[in-house]
Amino acid sequence: MITPESMITGRGGVVCGDPDAREGQLTDQQTDQQTDPLETWGDRAARAAAEGRPDEALELHRRYFAASRDVPALYGVRLSFALTEWGELAASYPPAREALVATRQEAVDRLTGPVEQPATQRLDTPGDAFAEVAALSDVLGEPDFAVDLFARLDEQAPETAADCAIAAHRLLMRAGRYDLARRHLTDPLGKVGRLADVLQMRLARNPGLLSEAVRESRRGEAVRDYVAGVQEVLTLLRASGDDELAEATRRKAVADVVWGHLRDEVEQALPPPSPA
Repeated sequence: MITPESMITGRGGVVCGDPDAREGQLTDQQTDQQTDPLETWGDRAARAAAEGRPDEALELHRRYFAASRDVPALYGVRLSFALTEWGELAASYPPAREALVATRQEAVDRLTGPVEQPATQRLDTPGDAFAEVAALSDVLGEPDFAVDLFARLDEQAPETAADCAIAAHRLLMRAGRYDLARRHLTDPLGKVGRLADVLQMRLARNPGLLSEAVRESRRGEAVRDYVAGVQEVLTLLRASGDDELAEATRRKAVADVVWGHLRDEVEQALPPPSPA
């Protein structure tokens, strides 16, 4: 078994085995999902748990987590709500916790094992494998597991660590590992530019039949998310002593907001540091 404490021998390869057999398996999964949609599995798992069938609930959680890996639309739900419900089951049913630990180990093994075949699916990347490790560790109440794993990757497999840096960034910040987070934040100005692009896309979406109140709520949420992302970058730069770069990044974050009234709002939320 590979753990964060064990030696990492190579860059993570996720897709293994015979490609023709894999293609057949995916076809079977797609056929199953036509008659048994993935979206229903969470409710079925909750119902099974409530009715005293934890073994059935666990099996549904495991199947959902495996099958939804190949469904981009379920990426967020898969690593948040679905795992939270699995964690709730684990609180009263020890086999469910054991299954969470085993599933995390599978993600570690995919991340740290030798490459056997090029990845062919969207979620077959080191970054996505690390995101699984981080999410599972959070549900297990062991966030340091993922932090320690990233630190080991940074030391022994830096290319893989670089691939995982985006998924690890917020985790490292929360753990106070500014040294690691800063080393992998190679382009702060570019990161802020990408955050601004996301903000612009969110604000430019056609609201359709949404009410004015809902549109305003979503606008506020988009701006808050943007400010939070920029503040995270600024905090890291300032903690690392990069004050000049932090100020340049702050100014770019304000200037990149294309709507004047929102630019003023962002500038108020991102004031320059007070003189020492």
